[in-house]
Amino acid sequence: MKIKSMKLRNFLSFEKVDLKLHNTPDEPPSIFLVVGKNFDQSEDSDESRNGAGKSSFLCENLSYNLFGKPLRGGKGKVKIDDLIRKGQDDMVNEISYFLEDGSELLISRSRNEKGINSVKVSHDKKDITKRTKRLSDKDIREFMNISFDVFAQCIVNYADTTGFMYLNYGNRLDLIKQIIEMEFLDELSVKAKTFAQTNERILKSLELKRNYVIEHLELIKKNKDIQIEFLQNKINELTGELNTVKEEGLKLPELKPLENKIVDIESELKKIRKEKSDFESQEFHFQSLVKKHRKEKEELQKLSSSKCPKCFQLVDEKYVDQFSKSMDELIQEFSSSIETLQKSIQLVIKQEKETETNLSKAKKEKETVARSHQVLKTKYESLKKEITKWEKELKNTKAVGQVDNQSEYEKKLDGINKAINIRTGWRLPSNYFSDILNPKSTLRSALYKKYIVILSDMFEYYMNKVFNGQMIGTIDIDKDSNIDPVFLKDKQLIPYWLLSSGERRRVDLSLCLAFFEFVSHSSHNMPKYLVLDEPFSNLDMMGIKQCVSVLIDIHKRHNLDIFIVTHTTFPQEILDQSVSLKTIEIIKKNGISTVKLN
Repeated sequence: MKIKSMKLRNFLSFEKVDLKLHNTPDEPPSIFLVVGKNFDQSEDSDESRNGAGKSSFLCENLSYNLFGKPLRGGKGKVKIDDLIRKGQDDMVNEISYFLEDGSELLISRSRNEKGINSVKVSHDKKDITKRTKRLSDKDIREFMNISFDVFAQCIVNYADTTGFMYLNYGNRLDLIKQIIEMEFLDELSVKAKTFAQTNERILKSLELKRNYVIEHLELIKKNKDIQIEFLQNKINELTGELNTVKEEGLKLPELKPLENKIVDIESELKKIRKEKSDFESQEFHFQSLVKKHRKEKEELQKLSSSKCPKCFQLVDEKYVDQFSKSMDELIQEFSSSIETLQKSIQLVIKQEKETETNLSKAKKEKETVARSHQVLKTKYESLKKEITKWEKELKNTKAVGQVDNQSEYEKKLDGINKAINIRTGWRLPSNYFSDILNPKSTLRSALYKKYIVILSDMFEYYMNKVFNGQMIGTIDIDKDSNIDPVFLKDKQLIPYWLLSSGERRRVDLSLCLAFFEFVSHSSHNMPKYLVLDEPFSNLDMMGIKQCVSVLIDIHKRHNLDIFIVTHTTFPQEILDQSVSLKTIEIIKKNGISTVKLN
């Protein structure tokens, strides 16, 4: 799948994009440098993350187009609505691909203002969209024959995406299974185990039926009356159980009084909460009055032995003292009322908690009684059906002669024996396949190790290239199927987390290329491109040249377009004339990003 063109509307910061990368299916691939400038960013910001939209233009764009979800999606991360340009209600993402046979595949996705996602697929301008989005997405995945996780690790090396080394052992194993296309063994294992268990369950059921029929034949051979007595006793036994269920049902409390009790408690709780609210309002009112009178008292005391601000006469201290005393009495009275109200509030709160507890108990009691009613009802209906069945058999036994009834059961026994023979024949092969397909079986372990060795060789090859032989890297798998890359530097084992940031970046690139190399041999319609987000980060020029040399090699061998998102100087001098180097420039201004191919 070679990218022909992209059309975007209101996708991320891109208002409108109409970009053509290839005109014909046989057009030679190119190495695309994706650079950007954000005019909305301050000059002292980190240019490696300038927010122009370089990384997301390719990574999120391609991920959403092929899989219908963001590359960095998940809990607490990017959501589909986050892909819509700010201030807009909808978006369109449309990418056209050239396939291996020269035909054209068009995938168009959109999300409208109601939050509804849609997808349209066409092949050579013929609409092949399925009746539901889920079925269309399934067709796209099956056509490419790679999963979302494989795409995120092998096709798009996103700097902000959790890489292989950040995964736990379980997730690493799951990813490797997808890469080496062995996850189908897990599905077969589940199916084989389920079949074996189902076969055993059916065998047991058939054996029980056979015993039942044999017992009936013996009864028939002895005496028809004995059979009738047996059936009648069975009916009587079940009828007794039915009557017991009726009596248990009568002993259960009725639901209506419990429901009325809940209503009453809820009403009481409402009144209590109303009373608490009234008390709190009164308390607030008296608190306000106390605050007001204290303020007035302070103002009045300031007037003592001073002139009145209105009449300019000296204020007699006698009157000030009288008013102060009156206000003290009011404040004392209001404070006493507040104290009384606070005690009332505490009592009401206690009543509220007790009532809430009673309400909870009443609801639980109702639920318990309701469940009991339902259990008894189900049991009652089941017993009625059972009695009806036995009554029917009793009627048939009385109506049909002994010889006819015996012949009927002999036919049943013959059919059951044939079914048992078939199921018994299936037991050995079903158990065999269930055992060998078990995740911990010797066969599964041998297959894992075989493919891990191949994958490790590919990883070692790329590690040798990007480190120029100064570091060795292999992929190891232990007895518990834990997968862990191993690194040897200066003849010493060194953990991944002790490597420098530049070394870790080269390791990540080597893993990505090794995974791609492996997957490319098994998937016919997989993407014919690689997207590398800042692969030269923290590398010196020598390290950059080594990485570029490796990328040119895989670019030529696999006829790949390679998109390199970078802010680092690219050593064009190592490119020969056979390599087409193009630049995709992304400019962000006033919150809107534009794309230009040079």
